[in-house]
Amino acid sequence: MVKKQISSSDLSWLIHEHMRESNAYTKGITLAIIPDPHRGWRVILDRSSQKRMTGTRSKRLAAIEKNLRATYSLIDE
Repeated sequence: MVKKQISSSDLSWLIHEHMRESNAYTKGITLAIIPDPHRGWRVILDRSSQKRMTGTRSKRLAAIEKNLRATYSLIDE
């Protein structure tokens, strides 16, 4: 299956939307999408956002990341 190409900002928006839909969203979460040589891309959180993440939210974020990674690849910017 060919993956759809997407920008990091659009992918970030998709992750925020999926987190809102699953009630795992916390206001003020700042995340970035960075290229990863092994996985294609990955999500990183700033320090204050990491402090706001509970175990359940972290697991949900990891699941969302895994699902989206199967569908999307980053556009080479």
